[in-house]
Amino acid sequence: MVCTVIVEFQITPETADEFRQFLHEALRETRNRDGNLMCEELRNQDDVCNFVVFQKWVSREKYEAYLNWRMESGMMEQIAHMMAEEPSIRFYDQAAAG
Repeated sequence: MVCTVIVEFQITPETADEFRQFLHEALRETRNRDGNLMCEELRNQDDVCNFVVFQKWVSREKYEAYLNWRMESGMMEQIAHMMAEEPSIRFYDQAAAG
């Protein structure tokens, strides 16, 4: 079953532009990972330190394999100094219509 994943980042004001560039480049790799159907990066119009990554994966297991790869690659250590708080990860199934 397709899994929608929403990851939200709250970044410090002094690193928001650095994070935006880092995220843009990192998500190029994400789009090519096994099981990724789509990946979109969003920046909050009212809070330029708030970023959301909206993704669709063929399954939660594929996303979790991707996340493990990201953790093992040291990505979180690379961006830790930019974060104002821990990122939030939420998983969704499509709700049946009608």
